[in-house]
Amino acid sequence: PMHSALSRTSKQFDPLYCNLVKAGEASGSLRTILHQHGIYLKSQMELKAKLTSAMIYPAFLMVACIGVVGIFIFYLLPQIISLLEGMSGGKPFGVKVAIQLGDLLRNHWLAMLVGLMALVVLIKVWHGVEKNKQSWDKYKMRIPLYGKVITFGFYVQWLKTLGNLVGNGVPLVQALELTQETVTNRHARSHLNNLLLKVKDGYKLTRSMRSVGLFTPNMIDLIGVGESTGKLSKALNRASEYYNKRLNVILANLVGIISPAILLAMALLVGALSWTMIQAIYETIG
Repeated sequence: PMHSALSRTSKQFDPLYCNLVKAGEASGSLRTILHQHGIYLKSQMELKAKLTSAMIYPAFLMVACIGVVGIFIFYLLPQIISLLEGMSGGKPFGVKVAIQLGDLLRNHWLAMLVGLMALVVLIKVWHGVEKNKQSWDKYKMRIPLYGKVITFGFYVQWLKTLGNLVGNGVPLVQALELTQETVTNRHARSHLNNLLLKVKDGYKLTRSMRSVGLFTPNMIDLIGVGESTGKLSKALNRASEYYNKRLNVILANLVGIISPAILLAMALLVGALSWTMIQAIYETIG
């Protein structure tokens, strides 16, 4: 089969792509599924391009601020300390915090670097366990805003693939089995397996979707109309289009939030450094 040949040909054909080809071969709708997957990949590339362009200016500011912090800690701070040595009163609070931070970075930078590398290794080891991968996939779907991107992306892919399979005459149980294999999120896949078992037991699709707790009531209602009227494929495709529009709105909001948030963080950092410098100068003059 073509999907087996693709998986052995190149690593560029990931499990999602190969399982979509498998579903297309089983349903006779390979051309349609590949065309829609191409549209999906194009939208993903456009999203990455938008995120990259939106992050260029904030990334430049972050590098500049890191440079400012480095100059302050390793060059200006020692001079401030020497000016304040002869002061009878105590050092300002901001200066004390800056001195402690500077001592920490200068005296323990190697230990901090080793600790960071050890943390990265531990995270990789933890993520290598299959049970932990499912927990991580579950957590990703619950992260504010970003979790909606993951969840709605799953909705769009799953609904569109299932709608195409059902529309091309594939039985619902077989279509659910094939669609389940195209889902890369392990947490979602475990819920889809429960959904498949309930449909095999004779329950309606919408009743099964409601019981597994993965799908929104709005989606279930949209699909329920098509299931009751015998137009399940159209209802699935309509639901996919609806969640694709919502996904685009969320992505636009996410891109719009990232840049101002980073700018605000950088402004607060530079403001804190400026306040520390001004406080030290006033104490010296006084």
